[in-house]
Amino acid sequence: MKRFILIMAILMLSVGVGFAGEFYTAPNSTASQAFPPERGYPTINSISWTAGAATVDVLILGGDNSKTVSAVGKAATATTFVLTSCTGIDDNDYVVIEQTPTALTFEARVLEVGQASACNDTTELITLAAGTANAFNGTNGFSFYEMKTLATLADIGTTKITYTTGPLWGGRDGWPMGVVLNGTGGTIHWLSGEWR
Repeated sequence: MKRFILIMAILMLSVGVGFAGEFYTAPNSTASQAFPPERGYPTINSISWTAGAATVDVLILGGDNSKTVSAVGKAATATTFVLTSCTGIDDNDYVVIEQTPTALTFEARVLEVGQASACNDTTELITLAAGTANAFNGTNGFSFYEMKTLATLADIGTTKITYTTGPLWGGRDGWPMGVVLNGTGGTIHWLSGEWR
C-alpha cells in the first residue's frame, strides 16, 4: 500500500510539472526576450548568449508591481507614449510593453522590451531610448510594466556564456511577467524555462 501511495504521489507531481508548460526561444533570437503570463510565473532555467561588448552586464528582470496604460496608438519606431501615469517608472528603467487583442480586434498579441530614457510626471510622457519594433493600436490600449533587476551577470565579455543554475523567478510582487535582457546588444542563442 505504501508503495502504491508513493507511486501515485510521484505520478501526480509529474502531471503537475507537465501542466506547468515549458518554453524555449528559437536560436539566434534578439538580445531581449519577454515572456507573458500564461498559467503562472515564468521561470528561467537556462540561458546561452553572446554579448556585444566586453563590459556588458546581462540583466535578468522581473515585474515590479507597477503598470500603466496608454490609449493612444503608435506606429513602429515610436519613441514617445502618453501614459495614464509615470509613477514607478524612473529614468533608465526597463519596461515591457504589452498589448493583448480584444474579442473585437484582430491584432496579434504584441510584447516587447524598451528602456525609458525619461518619464515626465507632469506631462505623463514616457520617452524610450530606442524606437519600438512593433506598432501599437490605441483602440484597446496597451500596458507598460516597470521591470526591476533580479540578477546581474557583470562584465561578461564577448565570449559565449551559458547559465544553467536556474530556475530564477521571472515575475515578482504579483506581476507574472519575466524578461531577460542583454544590456548593450548581442544574441540569445537559446533560453529555456517554464511557467509555474
